Amino acid sequence: MCDRAIQIIIDQISGGITGDGLKGCYFQWVKDDGGFSVYNFFDKNGELVIPNLRVGSQFDFVLPYIQGVVWALTMKAGSCTYVTGSWLNGKSSDLPEPDQSYQAQAGGTLAVETLVAETHAIAAAA
Repeated sequence: MCDRAIQIIIDQISGGITGDGLKGCYFQWVKDDGGFSVYNFFDKNGELVIPNLRVGSQFDFVLPYIQGVVWALTMKAGSCTYVTGSWLNGKSSDLPEPDQSYQAQAGGTLAVETLVAETHAIAAAA
């Protein structure tokens, strides 16, 4: 079982400076539901943005401190200590699937090898 208090913070963004608004936003593991982890997503100020997300979720949201921007995120992999996925600026219904990546992790930077191993383990279990 994962620790519900851990903040899995978005700390790496690809795709340009427009994604920097996501840095500091975070996921928190909520529960295991039939073998699938469920997360809540928070803005950098600790305000709940979207509850009950799973790997494979795609969701749109706004951040109150960034005016006029709608974000779309997709969760591609997750564990107790990290979440990865893709993002774009704009509603997912208006644009193609997000193709710029983000990485969120707890407790500082993890080695790439660890992330790859955890991702493969999650994919193998699915």
